[in-house]
Amino acid sequence: WEGEPDPSAPLWIANHLSWLDPIVLLSLRPMGLLAKAEAATYPLIGSWMRRAGLRFVDRDDATSRGAALAALGQDLKARRPMLIFPEGTTTKGRLTHMRPGGLLAAHELGIAVQPFRFSTPDEHYTWTGDESLLPHLKTLLRRPARLRVEAMPVLRPSAFPDPEAWLAALRASLMESA
Repeated sequence: WEGEPDPSAPLWIANHLSWLDPIVLLSLRPMGLLAKAEAATYPLIGSWMRRAGLRFVDRDDATSRGAALAALGQDLKARRPMLIFPEGTTTKGRLTHMRPGGLLAAHELGIAVQPFRFSTPDEHYTWTGDESLLPHLKTLLRRPARLRVEAMPVLRPSAFPDPEAWLAALRASLMESA
Protein backbone atom coordinates (compact mmCIF):
# COMPACT_ATOMS: atom_id res chain seq x y z
CA TRP A 1 0.00 0.00 0.00
CA GLU A 2 1.29 3.44 -0.89
CA GLY A 3 -0.33 6.78 -0.12
CA GLU A 4 -3.36 7.61 1.98
CA PRO A 5 -6.93 7.24 0.74
CA ASP A 6 -9.12 10.30 1.24
CA PRO A 7 -12.52 9.11 2.50
CA SER A 8 -13.97 12.59 1.96
CA ALA A 9 -13.58 12.36 -1.84
CA PRO A 10 -17.06 11.38 -3.09
CA LEU A 11 -15.81 9.48 -6.14
CA TRP A 12 -13.07 6.88 -6.12
CA ILE A 13 -11.73 5.54 -9.41
CA ALA A 14 -9.13 2.90 -10.27
CA ASN A 15 -7.61 0.98 -13.11
CA HIS A 16 -8.99 -2.55 -13.19
CA LEU A 17 -7.01 -5.80 -13.10
CA SER A 18 -9.23 -8.34 -11.38
CA TRP A 19 -12.63 -9.02 -9.88
CA LEU A 20 -10.86 -8.58 -6.51
CA ASP A 21 -10.13 -4.88 -7.09
CA PRO A 22 -13.55 -3.65 -5.97
CA ILE A 23 -13.36 -5.81 -2.86
CA VAL A 24 -10.04 -4.19 -1.94
CA LEU A 25 -11.48 -0.67 -2.19
CA LEU A 26 -14.87 -1.53 -0.69
CA SER A 27 -13.00 -2.80 2.37
CA LEU A 28 -11.90 0.79 3.04
CA ARG A 29 -15.32 2.44 3.16
CA PRO A 30 -18.92 1.72 2.29
CA MET A 31 -19.79 3.06 -1.16
CA GLY A 32 -21.85 2.38 -4.21
CA LEU A 33 -20.33 0.69 -7.22
CA LEU A 34 -21.12 0.63 -10.89
CA ALA A 35 -20.50 -2.89 -12.22
CA LYS A 36 -21.03 -4.75 -15.47
CA ALA A 37 -24.39 -6.53 -15.69
CA GLU A 38 -22.78 -9.99 -15.88
CA ALA A 39 -21.36 -9.51 -12.37
CA ALA A 40 -24.86 -9.89 -10.91
CA THR A 41 -24.82 -13.52 -12.10
CA TYR A 42 -21.41 -14.50 -10.66
CA PRO A 43 -21.47 -17.53 -8.37
CA LEU A 44 -20.94 -16.73 -4.70
CA ILE A 45 -20.64 -12.94 -5.03
CA GLY A 46 -23.42 -12.06 -7.48
CA SER A 47 -26.22 -12.35 -4.93
CA TRP A 48 -24.16 -10.42 -2.38
CA MET A 49 -23.61 -7.66 -4.96
CA ARG A 50 -27.33 -7.41 -5.70
CA ARG A 51 -28.23 -7.29 -1.97
CA ALA A 52 -25.55 -4.65 -1.36
CA GLY A 53 -27.28 -2.36 -3.85
CA LEU A 54 -24.58 -2.21 -6.49
CA ARG A 55 -25.66 -0.66 -9.77
CA PHE A 56 -25.32 -2.79 -12.89
CA VAL A 57 -24.88 -1.69 -16.50
CA ASP A 58 -25.11 -3.61 -19.74
CA ARG A 59 -22.10 -2.13 -21.52
CA ASP A 60 -23.47 -3.11 -24.94
CA ASP A 61 -26.83 -1.39 -24.44
CA ALA A 62 -26.97 2.40 -24.92
CA THR A 63 -30.15 2.67 -22.83
CA SER A 64 -28.55 0.80 -19.94
CA ARG A 65 -25.39 2.94 -20.16
CA GLY A 66 -27.48 6.13 -20.16
CA ALA A 67 -29.54 4.98 -17.17
CA ALA A 68 -26.38 4.01 -15.27
CA LEU A 69 -24.81 7.40 -15.98
CA ALA A 70 -27.96 9.21 -14.84
CA ALA A 71 -28.06 7.15 -11.63
CA LEU A 72 -24.37 7.84 -11.01
CA GLY A 73 -25.01 11.56 -11.47
CA GLN A 74 -27.82 11.42 -8.91
CA ASP A 75 -25.60 9.51 -6.48
CA LEU A 76 -22.83 12.08 -6.87
CA LYS A 77 -25.26 15.01 -6.45
CA ALA A 78 -26.43 13.38 -3.22
CA ARG A 79 -22.75 13.02 -2.19
CA ARG A 80 -23.12 9.25 -1.91
CA PRO A 81 -19.61 7.77 -2.00
CA MET A 82 -19.17 5.91 -5.28
CA LEU A 83 -16.56 3.74 -7.00
CA ILE A 84 -16.10 3.33 -10.74
CA PHE A 85 -13.54 1.68 -12.97
CA PRO A 86 -13.36 4.03 -15.98
CA GLU A 87 -11.89 1.37 -18.28
CA GLY A 88 -15.14 -0.56 -17.98
CA THR A 89 -13.23 -3.86 -18.09
CA THR A 90 -10.20 -5.60 -16.63
CA THR A 91 -6.78 -5.41 -18.28
CA LYS A 92 -3.30 -6.84 -17.80
CA GLY A 93 -2.24 -3.52 -16.28
CA ARG A 94 -1.82 -1.24 -19.28
CA LEU A 95 -4.51 1.42 -19.27
CA THR A 96 -6.17 1.18 -22.66
CA HIS A 97 -9.15 3.48 -22.85
CA MET A 98 -11.49 5.20 -20.45
CA ARG A 99 -15.23 5.57 -20.66
CA PRO A 100 -15.51 9.27 -19.79
CA GLY A 101 -19.20 9.56 -18.82
CA GLY A 102 -18.86 9.27 -15.03
CA LEU A 103 -15.68 11.34 -14.99
CA LEU A 104 -17.32 14.13 -16.98
CA ALA A 105 -20.31 14.03 -14.62
CA ALA A 106 -17.92 14.50 -11.69
CA HIS A 107 -16.31 17.45 -13.50
CA GLU A 108 -19.66 19.07 -14.20
CA LEU A 109 -20.76 18.63 -10.57
CA GLY A 110 -17.43 19.81 -9.13
CA ILE A 111 -16.83 16.43 -7.44
CA ALA A 112 -13.37 15.59 -6.12
CA VAL A 113 -11.95 12.27 -7.33
CA GLN A 114 -9.57 9.94 -5.50
CA PRO A 115 -7.66 7.84 -8.05
CA PHE A 116 -6.11 4.48 -7.16
CA ARG A 117 -3.55 2.63 -9.22
CA PHE A 118 -3.40 -1.17 -9.00
CA SER A 119 -0.37 -3.15 -10.13
CA THR A 120 0.95 -6.66 -9.62
CA PRO A 121 4.02 -8.65 -10.63
CA ASP A 122 1.87 -11.79 -10.60
CA GLU A 123 0.17 -12.26 -13.97
CA HIS A 124 -2.31 -14.78 -12.59
CA TYR A 125 -3.93 -12.00 -10.47
CA THR A 126 -5.30 -10.31 -13.58
CA TRP A 127 -8.58 -11.60 -14.92
CA THR A 128 -8.97 -11.03 -18.63
CA GLY A 129 -10.04 -12.96 -21.66
CA ASP A 130 -12.43 -15.87 -21.54
CA GLU A 131 -11.54 -17.37 -18.16
CA SER A 132 -14.63 -17.76 -15.98
CA LEU A 133 -14.77 -16.72 -12.35
CA LEU A 134 -14.51 -20.07 -10.57
CA PRO A 135 -11.36 -21.33 -12.36
CA HIS A 136 -9.75 -17.94 -11.75
CA LEU A 137 -10.71 -18.09 -8.07
CA LYS A 138 -9.21 -21.59 -7.79
CA THR A 139 -5.95 -20.33 -9.32
CA LEU A 140 -5.76 -17.50 -6.79
CA LEU A 141 -6.47 -19.85 -3.90
CA ARG A 142 -3.64 -22.15 -5.02
CA ARG A 143 -1.23 -19.35 -5.88
CA PRO A 144 -1.79 -16.14 -3.89
CA ALA A 145 -0.80 -12.96 -5.68
CA ARG A 146 0.86 -9.76 -4.58
CA LEU A 147 -1.01 -6.53 -5.21
CA ARG A 148 0.27 -2.98 -5.00
CA VAL A 149 -2.29 -0.24 -4.42
CA GLU A 150 -1.29 3.39 -4.79
CA ALA A 151 -3.63 6.09 -3.52
CA MET A 152 -2.88 8.94 -5.88
CA PRO A 153 -3.48 12.61 -5.01
CA VAL A 154 -7.12 13.70 -5.02
CA LEU A 155 -8.04 15.72 -8.11
CA ARG A 156 -10.56 18.56 -8.05
CA PRO A 157 -12.27 19.81 -11.22
CA SER A 158 -11.68 23.44 -10.28
CA ALA A 159 -7.93 22.90 -10.77
CA PHE A 160 -8.40 22.20 -14.49
CA PRO A 161 -9.25 24.67 -17.25
CA ASP A 162 -11.62 22.35 -19.13
CA PRO A 163 -13.03 18.82 -19.21
CA GLU A 164 -10.31 17.59 -21.59
CA ALA A 165 -7.55 18.63 -19.17
CA TRP A 166 -9.51 16.98 -16.35
CA LEU A 167 -9.77 13.69 -18.25
CA ALA A 168 -6.07 13.82 -19.19
CA ALA A 169 -5.09 14.29 -15.54
CA LEU A 170 -7.32 11.43 -14.39
CA ARG A 171 -5.91 9.19 -17.10
CA ALA A 172 -2.34 10.08 -16.09
CA SER A 173 -3.13 9.28 -12.45
CA LEU A 174 -4.25 5.76 -13.40
CA MET A 175 -1.39 4.97 -15.75
CA GLU A 176 1.57 2.85 -14.78
CA SER A 177 4.49 4.90 -13.52
CA ALA A 178 7.50 4.95 -15.79
